[in-house]
Amino acid sequence: MTARTWWAAALAAASIATLGACSDEAVVASDPVVVTPEATASDEAEPSDAAPSETARDEAPEAPGETSEAPAGTGQDSPEGGAPAAADPLDEYLGAVGAAGLPAGPQASSALDIGAYVCAAGRDGLTRESILINVTAMVGLELQRIGSEADPERIADEYVEIAGRHYCDG
Repeated sequence: MTARTWWAAALAAASIATLGACSDEAVVASDPVVVTPEATASDEAEPSDAAPSETARDEAPEAPGETSEAPAGTGQDSPEGGAPAAADPLDEYLGAVGAAGLPAGPQASSALDIGAYVCAAGRDGLTRESILINVTAMVGLELQRIGSEADPERIADEYVEIAGRHYCDG
């Protein structure tokens, strides 16, 4: 690997890591969506009186404007385990990465960075080829760190496929 290639890969990885760390949708979006007030409202309603909190819970799913909020609230409030566990895209993504035998880095940091980048780049409208270039650089750095001779292009392609299927919104 030439010095020029090394610097380009290092710069790409640093940029992608920064993007992954700073690409929280609540920070980037012009109208941040905050989910915590729903939980706070239900927490505040419980200590005051049991009957009004039950009434508020019954009215919330029936309101037509709140149908998008109701599934998030019911998923968080229901301790049934089936829906919340299956609905966590991060766990599903990391499980698929592990099942494919892809190098994930310490505490899955590389896998998390790659997944965050793939999703953010997809939302920004980048082409698959552009995404693959950067993911290949990230994978190449991880392979170099662990001393592997695996094909970074093949692994990058698998990462993009897995992130698209299991982690990104659409």
